[in-house]
Amino acid sequence: HFMARLQETAVAKNILEQQSIKKNSKKSDKKKSKKKKEQDDAPLTQTVTPPSDQEFVDIFQKIKYSLCLL
Repeated sequence: HFMARLQETAVAKNILEQQSIKKNSKKSDKKKSKKKKEQDDAPLTQTVTPPSDQEFVDIFQKIKYSLCLL
C-alpha cells in the first residue's frame, strides 16, 4: 500500500509537470479553457501529495524490525 502510494505520487507529479510544460508552450488558450483545466487537475494535485512524515517513519521502523528478526 505504501509503495503503491509513492508510485502514484510519482506518476501524478510527472503528468502535472508535462501538462505545465504544454501550458507554457501554448499560451493561445485564454481564460475560458483555464477554469476547466484547473478543475481537471484537482484530482492529480491531491494525488501528488506524498505520504506524511509519520507514515515514512512508521514503515521504516517496520522494515528495520523485520530485518532484525532475520
